[in-house]
Amino acid sequence: MFEIGQKLTKENYTQGAIWCNQHEAHIEATGGEYVITANVPVEPDVQTQLNLLETNSGLKRAVREVILAQNSGASAYVVQKAQALEALAQQLRCGNENA
Repeated sequence: MFEIGQKLTKENYTQGAIWCNQHEAHIEATGGEYVITANVPVEPDVQTQLNLLETNSGLKRAVREVILAQNSGASAYVVQKAQALEALAQQLRCGNENA
């Protein structure tokens, strides 16, 4: 019915707005015209990423420290996951969320 880049009229504006809400888009006023525009995905910050990964994996900081200890007996897969989480956590500890 609608598509990204389509200009809306007074007659189809409401239906266009409904379509946008269902298709990750929004309406922008550009030069007196209303145009359907795709939403830009928002990248979660480092803290949010870390929290989500810790929750999904069960690898909270204390668990990661045990896994990453020398000769922990953890599988290479688990060690790799713990290292990835620890790299994110290190960014927060150093105060560098954009690294």
